[in-house]
Amino acid sequence: MANLNIRIDETLKKDVDYILSKLGLSTSEAVRMFFAQIKNCRGIPFEVRLASEEERWIKKAVADTEEDIKAGRISKPYSDVTELMNDLLED
Repeated sequence: MANLNIRIDETLKKDVDYILSKLGLSTSEAVRMFFAQIKNCRGIPFEVRLASEEERWIKKAVADTEEDIKAGRISKPYSDVTELMNDLLED
C-alpha cells in the first residue's frame, strides 16, 4: 500500500470532509474511489473544461435577473394585458 501526501486548502478540506461524512465515506476512501475511476475511465472521470461563451452569458443573465428581483426592478407576473393595464392605472 502506498502513501499519498497532498497539500490542500484547509477550508476546502473541511467542507469536503463534511460532505463525505454525510455520504459515509472517509477522505481516503473517496480518493481511492477517484483513483479507481481514473484507472477505469483511462482519464479524469468528469469533463474538465472552461465554460463556453454561451454558458458564461447565461450565468451572467441569471445573476443579473436575481439582482433585479432582489432590488424590486422586476414586476409581478400578469395573466393578461388587462390585468397589467389595471395595475398600471392604479398607480
